Amino acid sequence: MKCESLPLSKLLAGAVLAAGLPAAVWAGFQSKPIPRNQWQLSMDSAEQAARSGDFATAEKHLLEALSAAEMFGPNDQHMLVTLDGLGALYERRGQYEKAEQAYRRSLDVWRRALGPNSPMVAKSLERLAAVYQAEGKHADAMASYQRAVTLLEKAGKGGDPMVATGLEAMGEIDRARGKYAEGADLYMRALKIWDKNFGPDHPLIAHCMNNLGSLLVQEGKAADAEPLYLHALAMVEKTMGPDQPYSAPILNNLGDLYYDRHRYPEAENTYRRSLAISEKSLGPDDPNTAKVMNSLALAYDAEGKPSEAEPLYRKSLAVWEKASGPESPDVATSLNNLASFYYSQGKYAQAEPLFKRSLAIVEKVAGPDHPDLAHALTNYAALLRKTGHAGEAEKMESRAKEILAKHSEEISP
Repeated sequence: MKCESLPLSKLLAGAVLAAGLPAAVWAGFQSKPIPRNQWQLSMDSAEQAARSGDFATAEKHLLEALSAAEMFGPNDQHMLVTLDGLGALYERRGQYEKAEQAYRRSLDVWRRALGPNSPMVAKSLERLAAVYQAEGKHADAMASYQRAVTLLEKAGKGGDPMVATGLEAMGEIDRARGKYAEGADLYMRALKIWDKNFGPDHPLIAHCMNNLGSLLVQEGKAADAEPLYLHALAMVEKTMGPDQPYSAPILNNLGDLYYDRHRYPEAENTYRRSLAISEKSLGPDDPNTAKVMNSLALAYDAEGKPSEAEPLYRKSLAVWEKASGPESPDVATSLNNLASFYYSQGKYAQAEPLFKRSLAIVEKVAGPDHPDLAHALTNYAALLRKTGHAGEAEKMESRAKEILAKHSEEISP
């Protein structure tokens, strides 16, 4: 659900109120009254830059604010606001390693100030777990979510919405691991808590149903997933109105389902709706908007509409390069998709440098034995064969087979 964003300097107070903690909780923190000084000015500048989509400038000001906050001691609440702001910025930009570092520092402050069993520690654990999850560190993410849920349950908050958040996220991890029965059980537990707290038509229930639909798709039950997606979408539209930001993730998943089932016109229409929402709510230069652009480009491509597909491929690539740097996984995916598009058009000279660059990024980021590298090698090898470099292609295909064979051995029971 897209809510109005609070100023960064108010996030901490809002978090305390949301957790139901008394004002006296702040007794654990170092407290030094701070005038509207360099810290506040830097935070205000960071917020303004982030709102305008200038994330590099926002990072610069947040780092300035962090330096100012460090002057007031390691447990000062201004450290928490700044670290959580930095973590959120890095997370939004897909810079998960930096986000992890910021959230880990924030978690240490919470533990020192309030003790290891505070509900606010649970909230901090869930933020860190979400980053672990985005990084693919499923074991670390699951451990952090489980710790957060356990803390809340021991504090008598087993029915708290924060518990449902943790359970739903754990369901996501089990889904990613292929543990579909366990994941479905966690989703159902989360749904019961959402329903008890907010009623049967709340958007959070729609969100959880959307995730359950994704689990069914991965389990090979796309026919069962489609009505869940449609019901979740109807719930959001009923409670929030049509074309609201909360609809976008559901539309994206529904579009993916249509695309995977070769229902390309339906996929196109669904992605178009999602893209209009994302451009309006997030802006055309947001990484999440770029993901929808890329999906719509794939749909156009599959429909044989190259003139519509190419500009979206190129635009999404430009957005990701600006937002997360030239060597991010999203950039590698975008390069591969654009290269595949040119390959299918017979534009081999334009495709080759893109395949080559994508391959280099995947090997650097994912490592020399990752299955994604095998796919990148296979794609590049196909082009090399088309351009008369069969020897090089064979070497790449051989290496790809070795990687996939090794991966298959590692995951087999």
